[in-house]
Amino acid sequence: MEEKVIRKNKGGRPQKQIKRDKQLAVMCTTIERFIIANKAKSVNLTISEFLRMLALKGQVDRKIKTLPKEVLLFKAVLNHLAANINQIAKK
Repeated sequence: MEEKVIRKNKGGRPQKQIKRDKQLAVMCTTIERFIIANKAKSVNLTISEFLRMLALKGQVDRKIKTLPKEVLLFKAVLNHLAANINQIAKK
């Protein structure tokens, strides 16, 4: 006959659950991280997206997000209107 042993909770912080799929980390120096961050920024990607594309494809395609001139002008007009409304509201 087996008896179940009930263990008391000793208190304190609960133990961390170990994940089966451990997250991969890339180790690099501060200078290397700075270079990677600048290259990712130059192609308008996050560092994670940049490294993922580089690892999977071996190259990174440039993503250039440009808006039409009309949209940029409209945005400028809206910004000026908003500034004027804020000035009026402040008075």
